[in-house]
Amino acid sequence: MAVAILVATIIVALFASPALAAKGATIKYKTDTSDYSCLRKQGYSFAVVRAQTLIGMLDPHLKSNVESAHEAGMSFVDVFMHPCLECSTPPETQVDKVIAAIKNLKYRKLWIMVMQIGGWKKDKAFNCRYLKSLVHAGMQQQGTVGIGTNIGDWFKIMGAGCEMVEDRPELWWIRHDESENLAGLERFALLHEPIMKEYKGPIRECGTEVNANFVSSQKQEL
Repeated sequence: MAVAILVATIIVALFASPALAAKGATIKYKTDTSDYSCLRKQGYSFAVVRAQTLIGMLDPHLKSNVESAHEAGMSFVDVFMHPCLECSTPPETQVDKVIAAIKNLKYRKLWIMVMQIGGWKKDKAFNCRYLKSLVHAGMQQQGTVGIGTNIGDWFKIMGAGCEMVEDRPELWWIRHDESENLAGLERFALLHEPIMKEYKGPIRECGTEVNANFVSSQKQEL
């Protein structure tokens, strides 16, 4: 029993300690190489770049933002998309469009956002089916997809009965508590443990607007 408690304590410490974490910037606007270089000097070492906007359009700065991040020496780049439920484009086609746009770019992971700003329907069962279609399409194409959300937004949009049983995507925990740790995390929807947390923002840094993230050093290669 004592050994089990010690192991659990070590695991919690690894996830909670800022000293073992890398800091990253969520990017929604045009950010050039000099901006990223400035962000690097401010301690940011990775970027999470918007791929699809709330109205279902590819971000016009997607390619340049990803490439500029690498040129500035960011250790890795993720991309995220906002699903567009008001669009006539089916969810699977939206994912196909995003993956086609990023297939020749160097990126680590695609995240699908489940936030109240996303224009989701009042019908939680419909939302759940729609999200599962998005996730499954992403998994079919690239093997792993994550979801950016928190427990409050999830229950309001998807309801308590929506569980990601089949594909089990990873969680990008969106919780702006300004804490670089996973304290207070509640597991929900059968999502995998979070590998990344957005903990602050929006803030002005280096002439652009960013949100601040952290990821455990043990999770950076996933």
